[in-house]
Amino acid sequence: MVAVIQARMGSKRLPGKVLRDLEGIPVLAHVIRRVISAPRVDRVVVATTTSDADDAIAALADHEGAAVTRGEEDDVLARFAAAFQEHGGTIGVRITSDCPCVDPQLVGRMIHEFSCARPDIDYLSNAVVRTFPRGYDVEIFRVDALVRAYVAADDRSAREHVTPYLYRHPEQFAIAHYTREDPSHTADWRLTLDEEADWRVLEYLFQALYPSDAFFGLEAVERFLTAHPDVLTWNASVAQRVH
Repeated sequence: MVAVIQARMGSKRLPGKVLRDLEGIPVLAHVIRRVISAPRVDRVVVATTTSDADDAIAALADHEGAAVTRGEEDDVLARFAAAFQEHGGTIGVRITSDCPCVDPQLVGRMIHEFSCARPDIDYLSNAVVRTFPRGYDVEIFRVDALVRAYVAADDRSAREHVTPYLYRHPEQFAIAHYTREDPSHTADWRLTLDEEADWRVLEYLFQALYPSDAFFGLEAVERFLTAHPDVLTWNASVAQRVH
């Protein structure tokens, strides 16, 4: 199982966000370490760009034990296809670098669900039908299905966001959704990093939870934020980009 983390310095809303220091460690390093520790993940690849600005991302990925693929800045789908061509894998996992809370155990459970699905499926996501907070998005797919999407996708959104061609074409691919009961409406929570308001939430959360558990999971976050609900108001007005 090969997990690919997309990362670049040139974020439109918060440039350089993935190398910001979060409790002494860059955001991207948190993501890499969490994904490496996820059950059933055999290899982690960071897919970044050929821009000189992203040399630091490639260097950090190498330092953290992840492989690196570099490609076009705006064609992230091409970068993903290249990552699997260069590093192998028949089943892939997509993670974004602005999600330092990504839960290794959730990744492992979703890989298990994907592997055990009968009949076989091409794509499994917990982000299309949302019952998990933003920042815990995990997508799993057959690499041959992703390659078919890479060949067929001809619009900018599908190539920038990697997977839309898969989940928008259920007539071509077997699609499944990973959902749960969400009585506390945690799907409305923002635990991803797009703007300064998001940074304030994540910094507070890591200061509280990281010292005692470097890989604190979603359950710990839910307990903490249920006890400190005001924290969730800090970035409630941030608008999520629509794919």
